[in-house]
Amino acid sequence: IQILGEQLKLRQQVIATATVFFKRFYARNSLKCIDPLLLAPTCVFLASKVEEFGVISNMKNKFNYAYTQEFPYRTNHILECEFYLLENLDCCLIVYQPYRPLMQLIHDIGGQEDQLLALTWRVINDSLRTDVSLLYPPYQIAIGCLQIACVILQKDLKTWFAELTVDFDKIQEIARYVLNLFDLWKTYDEKKDIQALLAKMPKPKTQPIDSLSFDCIEIFIDEAKAMVNTSLGKMFTAVQKNGIKSLTNGNHLELEKVEDAQVIPDTSGIVAEEMPVPVENVEEPEVDIVINNVVCSFSVRCHLNLRQIALNGANVEYRRENGMITMKLRKPYTTASMWSSGKITCTGATSEDQAKIAARRFARCLQKLGFKTRFNNFRVVNVLGTCSMPFAIRITPFSERYKNAANYEPELHPGVTYKLKEPKATLKIFSTGSVTVTAPSVADVQAAIEHIFPLVYEFRKERSKADILAMQLKRQGIKKSRTFTTHIQVEEPEDYEELDETSEEEEEIYDSDKSWD
Repeated sequence: IQILGEQLKLRQQVIATATVFFKRFYARNSLKCIDPLLLAPTCVFLASKVEEFGVISNMKNKFNYAYTQEFPYRTNHILECEFYLLENLDCCLIVYQPYRPLMQLIHDIGGQEDQLLALTWRVINDSLRTDVSLLYPPYQIAIGCLQIACVILQKDLKTWFAELTVDFDKIQEIARYVLNLFDLWKTYDEKKDIQALLAKMPKPKTQPIDSLSFDCIEIFIDEAKAMVNTSLGKMFTAVQKNGIKSLTNGNHLELEKVEDAQVIPDTSGIVAEEMPVPVENVEEPEVDIVINNVVCSFSVRCHLNLRQIALNGANVEYRRENGMITMKLRKPYTTASMWSSGKITCTGATSEDQAKIAARRFARCLQKLGFKTRFNNFRVVNVLGTCSMPFAIRITPFSERYKNAANYEPELHPGVTYKLKEPKATLKIFSTGSVTVTAPSVADVQAAIEHIFPLVYEFRKERSKADILAMQLKRQGIKKSRTFTTHIQVEEPEDYEELDETSEEEEEIYDSDKSWD
């Protein structure tokens, strides 16, 4: 697990959590239940979700690189093993590690104890190879490893240890576990012993899927399609009866009322029949562009003590292995990455004005921590926007038509990558009509959409009912994002000043920050 974590460049917190999952599983089960070579990457995959480290896409390839001859599994095996792991852990996935208590203990000792912190951190990493993580609470493990580090560095902290109200018998037991591990390593040949151990383990037997399984899968897919079509037919019937039509820009979440139905009397004296007034779509097609993320950078023109920020700041996380600190704000909901040189990168804003307000607030937080900060060199680095065309797109002939700028590899990515030189932007075009744009500014995002619309319009096709339902479910999750509408077929570009409007509260904050800029 340690080798796999280093290959994937994971945080030590993720590696430690995966190790605890691995030990907890085999504390209840035998090695014959699941192959450890399959459970190890599964634990890393689950730990990355628990610790919110992101998606590990090349998990199988990295583990196959570490154990080429012994790893015959595929991605679906890891996903299936994840359910067995969750069941055996009783869905108790929160694991408390000794690293946070260690930071508090070092802060309580006082002084510049960077060497002591680094050595204790490595001793805690070594303790993961023992059973102390299953037998003792995290704060006791931190104290035991700190005691070993003090002995190695010959630091006299007897008075400080005497003031601790802990059970020192358990602290000594933890220290003996770790010291016994160090004694074992003196005569331990890892490469030779691990190979002998892997040779004794039973090899997994993989069975091919028979044709009956594929027939069952096809029947299940056909039944699912029938259910989706039936539900869509009922939904569209209800929409027509209620006298509601969708907007001209294809946004099925926002609906507008149709005029009342006219009653046409039947001259034959039978029952009157209601006939709705037909709706004419006169307006030009519109595309709603949603700004999901604005990345900006700025400098505070002073040296930042990351350790001081980690100990005294709020909503911060010290990523020692990366040499940086992350700080979060609730309003606006943004995240800043800070380096000791004074450079700061801010992500998560939904507009350029909001990004600048968030950057000023981060600088203000550093100023309150005692740093002589100056707000300098602010610039927007990257903007991520998404939109949905009012039609589906045949991406295969589109990529063949524009080979110079488009790149389509369906084995690697379901969309077409289209790069623009003027304006400089990168677009991801999907068959459902969704388009993702990455550009240096909001104006470039809109210009890129206006440029790509006539190109994809030639390869348009009608959306299937399943695609429409998927688009509706996707749009329901986008409620708080800032949106603006752009008309595609216009002679003059729209005025961008509308995008610079801010709320009254943001304007007050913006004006109050001008005094110290």
